Amino acid sequence: MIPDTPDSDSLPLFDSLVLLEMTGNDAALTLSILSDFLENFDIQLKAMADAADISQWRALAHRMKGAANSVGARRLGALAARAERETTPRPAVAEALATELAALRAHCAGLFVVMS
Repeated sequence: MIPDTPDSDSLPLFDSLVLLEMTGNDAALTLSILSDFLENFDIQLKAMADAADISQWRALAHRMKGAANSVGARRLGALAARAERETTPRPAVAEALATELAALRAHCAGLFVVMS
């Protein structure tokens, strides 16, 4: 856990109802959006590692927070919110985001099998 971070462990890793409601329970659309989210979040995370300054870091964190919350990735959303409040880029925050992203990918691998 990152120091001074709200306890994101108490949040669900992934709330599938958020995305299913958004897509009207369309399994193919849900999987497509989730796949795109995972790919794009990874790109944003890599860009965060290369952020030139705190304003770029915060802008990336803000986009990541919105994207995560919009698909129901609650823990990632909470961690991205923490990153957005930083006063200087912190590798530990980016590492925590990467760890949560890996956990979400592992969780979603089962969804991809079940829903396809």
